[in-house]
Amino acid sequence: MKNLICLLTLSFLASFSFGQQTPNNCTNYTSTGSSSASGYADPNAGCGANVPGTITGGTAAWTGSSCSGTVVSTSTIGPVSCMTVSYGAVNTDDYGTFTTNMGGTLTVTAINAGVAGTVVGPYNCGTGFYGNVQVTVCSSIPFTQLILTNTGCTSGWVINCVDVGCTMTNLTATVSPCVAGTYSTSGQIEFTSPPNTGQLIVEDCNGVQQAFNPPFNSPTNYSLVGQTADGAACDVTAYFTSDPACTISSNYTAPTCTCNIDNFTANIGLCDQLTDTYSISGDVSFTSAPVTGSLIVEVDNGTTTYSTTINLPFVSPENWNIAGIP
Repeated sequence: MKNLICLLTLSFLASFSFGQQTPNNCTNYTSTGSSSASGYADPNAGCGANVPGTITGGTAAWTGSSCSGTVVSTSTIGPVSCMTVSYGAVNTDDYGTFTTNMGGTLTVTAINAGVAGTVVGPYNCGTGFYGNVQVTVCSSIPFTQLILTNTGCTSGWVINCVDVGCTMTNLTATVSPCVAGTYSTSGQIEFTSPPNTGQLIVEDCNGVQQAFNPPFNSPTNYSLVGQTADGAACDVTAYFTSDPACTISSNYTAPTCTCNIDNFTANIGLCDQLTDTYSISGDVSFTSAPVTGSLIVEVDNGTTTYSTTINLPFVSPENWNIAGIP
């Protein structure tokens, strides 16, 4: 049985305990598997130069031999949508099947290896017998555990510690009350290992956004203003344009505004002696007007009601006039 070594790049923190095996402790995550092996520098990198990470040695968790075994990593920062893993010394007959603890539809891509659905392998880069492979797994349902099952063939898949990529660790969202039909959301975004290019975008479900340019510093304070107070479910999402997988969201319900008539004036006009009628005019000021229906102003002279209708859009103050009152 040949010795294998693998690289792992995770965009989250993880911790997992598997049986009696000592976890593979890293700076930002812990991975364990059904077996363990001694780590060593990969002597045959093949075209692994396009796969990041450097093996420094030590004990690594792995799946075991005879086409069996698993390696499980667990996020401690909550569900994630995507994960990128790098492996070294992957054989030309090694296959691994990826699953998550939450199910969903998985999208799997790989560098230096074939992909068939959720199965990755074998190593197909260069003329060496084995080399470095990088795999990215994304799911339609965010997950907290990624499970790699060894499905072929003579050895196994090994995980070791390397550097950690961009990680969103926290997003707070404080929603203000409604004022004149709108509200604002403010909070902080916390992250590690941000990219050096692109922008950090914070936006709500309706596309109201704020953009930040590098260098990016954690935590970053944000404030979204002019959001529509429709009382509907909404969310605020933060992501890096140069690393869209480094993202985080927070769900909330938008506030509603209670309509209020702030001021109303009525000025009685002179009597028209030819028609024996008069008019009344004025204005009405309001806040948080509804977005449907009409504004009705009525005059009741004791026997008959006279009215005027003001249609959308409502802009405070609205002028009104009712004529022909006996």
